[in-house]
Amino acid sequence: MLVHGLVLLLVSTILLVAGRLLMSFSWSDGDGEVPLVVGVPVSLGAFSIIILAAKSLAKSVELYDSSLGLAFVATIVISAPPVILYVHIVTSRLVGCVVDCLFGLSNRRSPLVMDFGVARAHARRNDVNGAIAKYRDYFLREPQNPAPLFLAATLLEQHGRVKDARSTLRDIMTSFRSDDKVWAEAEFRLSYVEEQKGDDDMLRTDLLRAVVRRIPDKQLARMARERLTELKQERLVSAN
Repeated sequence: MLVHGLVLLLVSTILLVAGRLLMSFSWSDGDGEVPLVVGVPVSLGAFSIIILAAKSLAKSVELYDSSLGLAFVATIVISAPPVILYVHIVTSRLVGCVVDCLFGLSNRRSPLVMDFGVARAHARRNDVNGAIAKYRDYFLREPQNPAPLFLAATLLEQHGRVKDARSTLRDIMTSFRSDDKVWAEAEFRLSYVEEQKGDDDMLRTDLLRAVVRRIPDKQLARMARERLTELKQERLVSAN
């Protein structure tokens, strides 16, 4: 059992190192994340290797052997780090795709902002200021592209820096005041940032109404109307 356990440990260590190297590579797909066409097959391969190594360890222990419990715990502990890492590689890319689709960023990328991964590398190290500086640098290089500022605002929200997120979204609205879609997206996001404060219900209402006025026939306007209805109902409930 000891030999098979050491084999599983070695396999897990190699896969963990390989996964880290995969994430550190500067992918040129537009945002620095591992592309799904690479991440999915590599992750599936890693899972297969771990399962084979774990099965080998399991077969080395008799069903009613007193060491069966120890082997089970060892398998979970040793296998968990690489499994978590490869799940993260795939899910982080999927989340990025969903965010891009929701906010219309996927068709706004260009060769000038192919290294968003540098900013995201700063974010993974919890260097938020460094990441924001890189995102703003991208925007300065290509001021017609709102994607870096939207990503910066998202990062600031995630780290509870509501004031800075609000300022970034207002920067987008100022820079893209003539672009109805981008302006409305920033205004809609701003309404949710303000909601985190929870102390200015009328401001949120005004922001959402502005979205409806700016793009009345778009999906974002329908979402704003739904939120306005919810806010109205919440005020009625609180009044009673």
